[in-house]
Amino acid sequence: MSLSADTVFVSAFKKYKPPIEPRYVFLFSGHMIDAPGRKEARFPPGKEAKAAEAIARKLDELGAGEKDLALCGGACGGDLLFAEACEMRRLHLEIRIPFDEPTFLKNSVTFAGQS
Repeated sequence: MSLSADTVFVSAFKKYKPPIEPRYVFLFSGHMIDAPGRKEARFPPGKEAKAAEAIARKLDELGAGEKDLALCGGACGGDLLFAEACEMRRLHLEIRIPFDEPTFLKNSVTFAGQS
């Protein structure tokens, strides 16, 4: 069963006590950069700069800034590009991982090595 982004966001936000009253909340979920040898390209390493530029452009277009809250996962790929762009714009950033840290790190390495 797959939950919609809206359902996940509303559920997480009800539990969340932000350090600020945010003007806007930005939620990002992206793909990990493809492992070498992945059969079907989804996020090739050569597209990282283009993705970073697109994320930065969208945040600028939306006027993201220090009065805003950014929420994302910590996967190596789009999530971290978003986090970096938010840090540069001084948003309050919360990185949420779906497991305890050792499990998350183990799974990140395992998934990154799969094609």
